Amino acid sequence: MALPPRQILTEEQIRALTPEERTIAIAEWSSINARLRREQEQRAQRGGYRGATRARGRGRGRGYYGYQPYQTFPPKFNNASANFTAESSTVARPVVTQKAVEAQNSPQTPCPAFTATGVCKRNRCPHIHDPDKTAICKPFLFKGQCPSGEACPLSHNPSANRSPHCIHFQNDSCNKDDCPYAHVHVNAAAPLCEDFARLGFCDKGAQCTNRHALGECPDYTNKGSCHQNNCRLNHVVHAGRLRKAAGANLSGAESPSAPNSPTNKSTSTTPDSEDEHAHALTQQDDFVPFDP
Repeated sequence: MALPPRQILTEEQIRALTPEERTIAIAEWSSINARLRREQEQRAQRGGYRGATRARGRGRGRGYYGYQPYQTFPPKFNNASANFTAESSTVARPVVTQKAVEAQNSPQTPCPAFTATGVCKRNRCPHIHDPDKTAICKPFLFKGQCPSGEACPLSHNPSANRSPHCIHFQNDSCNKDDCPYAHVHVNAAAPLCEDFARLGFCDKGAQCTNRHALGECPDYTNKGSCHQNNCRLNHVVHAGRLRKAAGANLSGAESPSAPNSPTNKSTSTTPDSEDEHAHALTQQDDFVPFDP
């Protein structure tokens, strides 16, 4: 039987080896261990190898154990690039899974599709899907009943977070005790809430200082223009905002000129100029005289 290519290495000697030397040593010991196991199996089949049992022959006396070299084999490592360090063998490190990494990197924001429609068809969507933060069902809001019933994915619970502001309440003229619209006082000139307009839900609820309205485009209402080609929201024109914009344009116009300026000169006409103007009208082809 051939001897091992090198002596058994200690932990300090293993750390002193380079990665290439460590790989070679592991490969050599693996080959020797495999050869030793084959030899032991062959001797056991022939009856010459007795394992760990006592030798019953006379030999050197009863109780003598047969010679068994390399009885305890070093551990076999399948990964040749493993680092044999004290830290890696003593410190238990947590296993980082892909789900944990995705959960850490996922944005903690509500899913726009799920909040607006109650359904999200995106596979492995990283956003939050909270069933208590969905838009209100429009048939339930307008008619008080929904044909889908409990199967409706949207909410049937009116609240200040998901219900538009009651216009009659703003004018102190709402007499409905069970009004599904939000009774919140908001300035009529306040801008449109973008979260409520796009998602149908606002986390601020009654504390929101912007208007809550359904179906209006916040960009067009607040900024006067919308750059989305396929915008599905309504571009509502408010007369009050048009008057406000017209007043701003007039205030920004030039101030009146001096009395002596050409624009403010008197344009009064003399009798002679009036007669000339009347005579010019009679010379037109489509002039029709009226009898006195």
